[in-house]
Amino acid sequence: MSLLCCVSKVLERLIFNTLYKFCQHRLHENQYGFRKNRSAVVQLLVYLDSIYQKYDDPTVDNLTILYLDFAKAFDKVPHDLLILKLQSFDIGGKLLQLISSYLSDTIGAMTIQNWCSENKMQLNTSKCKLLNIKGTFTAAIDNLEIEPTNLQRDLGLWITSNLTWNDNCTTRTKKGLSALFQLKRNLSTNSTRNSKLNSYVGYVVPVLTYCSQAWQPNKSNLAKFERVQEIATKWILNASFEYKDRLLQLKLLPLSLYVEMHNLLLLISLDRNEYDVVVDLPRVTEDKTRQHTRGELTIGTNRLYKTDENFFHRTKLLYNIIIRVYTSYGKYLNKDTISKIYWDYFLRKYDKRDK
Repeated sequence: MSLLCCVSKVLERLIFNTLYKFCQHRLHENQYGFRKNRSAVVQLLVYLDSIYQKYDDPTVDNLTILYLDFAKAFDKVPHDLLILKLQSFDIGGKLLQLISSYLSDTIGAMTIQNWCSENKMQLNTSKCKLLNIKGTFTAAIDNLEIEPTNLQRDLGLWITSNLTWNDNCTTRTKKGLSALFQLKRNLSTNSTRNSKLNSYVGYVVPVLTYCSQAWQPNKSNLAKFERVQEIATKWILNASFEYKDRLLQLKLLPLSLYVEMHNLLLLISLDRNEYDVVVDLPRVTEDKTRQHTRGELTIGTNRLYKTDENFFHRTKLLYNIIIRVYTSYGKYLNKDTISKIYWDYFLRKYDKRDK
């Protein structure tokens, strides 16, 4: 990739904003990178949903994920094919001439070897992996067998062949502790409570809870997360009284409730089409039933217990429970009401031992 000056970056952004509106409806539905109103979290949710569904399907004997790695993908994008693709999108005239001239003057590696011959991209076979979820599958590229693995990093998450999240939770906990100790080491001892609190919320919590909607921590892993926040609250307040009282002083929710609340908020955002992705969230249709009146979501029955960990299954259950208990909110659940519900629960019923 080339290092661009500020003027070039501004020009790129102007061209992108114009082209995106014109091209977005032609992009593949599974394309999430560099698209507006899409995110790594949503991509992982949709992706894992398809895996869980196939995992639960008794007619599927083999379920294997093939991870491909392109060698220096951004450096080796063939500019001539990129121009042809833009022409196929009915882009031409001076705009195409400008883009063509811009690309030709941009320094970049252009060595093309094999297939992906149609798109002139090269696979890095040493980094391609096979993750067998059900059954055993083998594959080869250029007569080289792809290495099977039981653990694969995908958009920052560690996905395992048995769909457990212990490795991911361990990684999140270690990174969260590391981030917290960096703060403690680098912030002045004279830092105010608010400075330490804002640093913790802005720097450590996102590390701990990265893409938390996509994975399901068990009680043991949640306890490890909570331990990080316990250490943080003692440091922020320079005190060691009861954990719940420290949280109340700092206006923080326990991480177990924080993660659950954000699961629910994302589901509501998806239901209200706030993301540029189609997700099927049907409601109970039987008239004259309490479930229909409350606007509960339809929840299918899974064959395997493991499939219950799917975000869409567990969070729809949570959504229905919330509107059964808090019927006055009904279909008007939003960030403020959800936050009020969780703070109410925390104040009245939360016990650290029940996490």
